[in-house]
Amino acid sequence: MMNNNQPPKTARQRLRYCRRADVVWAIAFFVILQFGLAGAVEFGIVKLDDATTFATKARLLEEKLKQSKDRPFVTLAFGSSRMMNGLDAGRLVGPTRKESGRAWITYNFGISGCGNIYSFLALEKLINNGIRPDLVLIEMYPTFLTEGSERAWFTANEMRSKNFTDTHRYGIADVSRPLYQKWLVPSHTYRFNILNRFAPKLVPMRLRENWARRADEFGWIAVDKPLGRAKMEEQVENFATDSKRFRLGGHSCQALRDSIALCQANGIECGIVWMPEPKGIRKVYSSEMTDQVNAFVEKLRSDFSMLFVNARDWIADEGFYDGCHLNRNGATEFTAKLSSEAVTPLLESRDRRYSNARRKLGKL
Repeated sequence: MMNNNQPPKTARQRLRYCRRADVVWAIAFFVILQFGLAGAVEFGIVKLDDATTFATKARLLEEKLKQSKDRPFVTLAFGSSRMMNGLDAGRLVGPTRKESGRAWITYNFGISGCGNIYSFLALEKLINNGIRPDLVLIEMYPTFLTEGSERAWFTANEMRSKNFTDTHRYGIADVSRPLYQKWLVPSHTYRFNILNRFAPKLVPMRLRENWARRADEFGWIAVDKPLGRAKMEEQVENFATDSKRFRLGGHSCQALRDSIALCQANGIECGIVWMPEPKGIRKVYSSEMTDQVNAFVEKLRSDFSMLFVNARDWIADEGFYDGCHLNRNGATEFTAKLSSEAVTPLLESRDRRYSNARRKLGKL
């Protein structure tokens, strides 16, 4: 019998010994790697969550605000990829730039798959972090006015949820992982975070969080694709099916109301924008869906006296690249029209109110 303390003598014994040693070293290396990664993430040596679209855009906005010598007039736009692709924020202008001499900064916080719940959570976090906008524009997309429609995106994408606190207010469960998962299998726990940071093309579109990399300095992601007729027809057919099952209500509706209330509580002008839609989509709205959405909008306007922009028919089909997203030309046209027909009148009315208030105080 061979003594285990002695080196193997035959070639077969040496090969068997080497194989066992390789397995032991591989296991040891894997364990060390796992604990090393877990420790680096846990103690902030390696930061993975700050690569999300919201975190990146928030950081870029803060840097832009710091570069301004005087307090600029800040406009923030929130919504889904329809807002992300559709608003050329750098071109959104208003009268305050000329009249007050203040710098004008508009930033597009649109993110794929995000609706009213995201808009509220993002706005709330920015305000809590000391960023106080003067004007907030929030996309209202009817599909997101149903219970659970937006929550599915948060549930599938834990990185997005980690940007915010108290998401349970809107039915979104805490996605934090148990301690044993963080330490024993961090490569699995943080796999999407790692891929989003270093190889985002390997991540499914639904879970991708690298949109800010493609954005310009104002958060806009321009798309130069022409209208894809086949893609649009497919989306029109799907939308027609969804519209028949539409039932308004739930956390998403409440989140939109909460966003408006939050703006008014902080003295922020707020506008709700129904983004442009191609003709094919507008035609397949069921009458029941249209009635429910219109009634909801009228209730909002009655309760809050806020700006509502119905831009559904503003852009011809050639301004889209599919059934719901504007291409570069469409976005440029939409932004110009939004500036002249909605933002400028709103701010001129705001300036008149403030001027009248100052005159009344002067007489007192």
